[in-house]
Amino acid sequence: NPGGVRIGTADIYGVLERVLPDMVTDSVAVGRSVRLPDGTADVEVVLFVQLREGVTLGDDEIRRIRTTIRTEASPRHVPAHVIATPAIPVTANGKKVEVAVRKALAGQEVKNRGALANPESLDWYYGLRWD
Repeated sequence: NPGGVRIGTADIYGVLERVLPDMVTDSVAVGRSVRLPDGTADVEVVLFVQLREGVTLGDDEIRRIRTTIRTEASPRHVPAHVIATPAIPVTANGKKVEVAVRKALAGQEVKNRGALANPESLDWYYGLRWD
């Protein structure tokens, strides 16, 4: 709920799949709790993208992703951070597990790792450190 407005992560995924299939093979978006300069709590969107082979995530690619999301979804959907990831954690049915990613980023235990098709993919998210 960035700025107190609920956004649908499926909207972000749909834009990437429909408009940027040449760049992004998969993605997962999660909310990350932050403090604004005035001290109030807020949430920012962090978008993890799995890139096609041969694609690197530089400033131009990040700008393209953000502009596409802003144009095709809304300014509220634009992620604060776009980060390339080696894998997107999914269930055996292929459903993205946003809650598990959010917990891993916060250093919290993900109790249902056995339900994931690729539980080892969470290790990368646990290892990610924020300033």
